[in-house]
Amino acid sequence: MKTCSEALSALLMEYIQHKRETYYIAELYTFWLNAGLSYNAGTFNSGRLLLRTGHDTDLSIGGNVYQHWSINHGDIQEQRGVETSDTTITVKYNPFDKIRELGITWFQAFQGGTFDDCYVSIDRLFSPVPWSAYQMANISSDYVLKSRFWGRIDVNNAKMTSCELTMKSPNELLNIQLPRNLATPTCNNTFCDSMCTLTKSNYAYAVTAVAGSSKNQIVANISQPNDFFTQGTILCLTGENAGVTRTIKAYTNNTATMTEPWRLAITAGDTFTFYRGCSKTIPACEAYSNLTHFRGMPFLPVQNTLL
Repeated sequence: MKTCSEALSALLMEYIQHKRETYYIAELYTFWLNAGLSYNAGTFNSGRLLLRTGHDTDLSIGGNVYQHWSINHGDIQEQRGVETSDTTITVKYNPFDKIRELGITWFQAFQGGTFDDCYVSIDRLFSPVPWSAYQMANISSDYVLKSRFWGRIDVNNAKMTSCELTMKSPNELLNIQLPRNLATPTCNNTFCDSMCTLTKSNYAYAVTAVAGSSKNQIVANISQPNDFFTQGTILCLTGENAGVTRTIKAYTNNTATMTEPWRLAITAGDTFTFYRGCSKTIPACEAYSNLTHFRGMPFLPVQNTLL
């Protein structure tokens, strides 16, 4: 069930009672990029936000500016139950149009993986301001019907001038048939999740790529012992891969080697955030002074084969 504020309810009632001839409607899109994303108590705690609207001009809603863009969505089905629903979002752009918050083009962002596993909320603005007011001052967020549809997106086909995204409800995760906890020697926690209890930002390091960096490895400008960042992650902040994350396979001689290469070029001067990782073993947990939250089963009997 969706809820609306008293102000929005009163506005819609005025329209139903023919006390107001028109009210303005605009679609609002909030993109939570996948980088460093965590979800808690109904809100996303980190990750970069992109605010867009299909309106002809920028809109200021509750103090947040939604940049106008050529963006629209498909039909939205609203029904009770836990059935999985989806819709599509189409973004149009010129080959050289850049995403202001990232400094790279839309095509580079879609091709480079910036929008992989991105979450989106489609909200609807019912404005008390008449549609003829082309330039509007700040509008209260009380007139926004929030989360009309939200979910995760998949990048279907990124073209030079447009991209279609498939947006699926989080209910699709209910289709995964896995036990909640697996009996494994290593820890079942994800490093720095709510069960691990550690804070990821405490293990973040600002890094600038220097000469010798490539799509496969980042030569860092900081000096840390070997394996310091092994099994950690990298968030690209600037450059063609801005907003994209990669996992560190190995860290030796101040060089981080990726498990998967960056899709676009890495140049000296690109900035990153390196996050330490965890091998999910007892010694690794002891190194973080967090053994009380270790959830592995390292003493499981090994499989024996009788000849």
